[in-house]
Amino acid sequence: VVASGNADNSVKLWNVSTTEEELKWSKRARQMSILTGHTGEVVALCTVTDTVIASGSLDKMIKLWDIETGESSLQLEGHEDVVHALAVVSPGVLASSSGDSTIRLWSIDGEDKGACTRTLDGGGQPVLALCRISDTQFASGAADMTARVWDLSQDHSHPVVATFRSHTSSITAMTVLQRGSGDDAGGESTATILVTGSADMTIKLWDLSTHKLLGTFGGPMADSGINYTVTGLAPIDQNSFASCADLVKRWTLSTSK
Repeated sequence: VVASGNADNSVKLWNVSTTEEELKWSKRARQMSILTGHTGEVVALCTVTDTVIASGSLDKMIKLWDIETGESSLQLEGHEDVVHALAVVSPGVLASSSGDSTIRLWSIDGEDKGACTRTLDGGGQPVLALCRISDTQFASGAADMTARVWDLSQDHSHPVVATFRSHTSSITAMTVLQRGSGDDAGGESTATILVTGSADMTIKLWDLSTHKLLGTFGGPMADSGINYTVTGLAPIDQNSFASCADLVKRWTLSTSK
């Protein structure tokens, strides 16, 4: 099942199964159901569990949906502008980022379910992207061209443990790769790499251990150029990821293609 956020204020669920029986009827994804309840365009989605997704909208609301029943199971209110991104950052905790330049952490399980447990200052500009790093850390990307790593185990007044600056426009997408760095020696060690995409039409890779920039992909002048804002990033395996801009592309870290 694939979910899409739509300009008609809905979330649509699509069956993308490729079983032989279903391909007899159509080679295209088939719409399963439409989830309605938002009053603005749906611009953010994330998976919460196998049967629950979360959506964020121009209406400043966040909704959790049971995809089996099509019903909204929880509504989260508090942002003062568009909800741009969502990510489950630790068990029972959903993070949301907004045009109001904040990141909010929400309890989506337990006795305080539905409560905003923490509000973080995203740097004074709209926060456009989020991704989970570990059960205690997540990353954000903002219109101030900065990526930040947040540690939820740190003191409330100093939760940012790393900042990355090199993009020349807003950071609009991000993901994380857990890359094996010792294949020749049995693959015992790994490197955690933050991948950021931007309106500057580039993708950058950052080593989360050393906080160093590892490389830059794309750009309109490059052989494998990107000619539009990078609107999505997703891991494929430990050495490759996909990007969405003017085209959907697969990038491999060893060859930069």
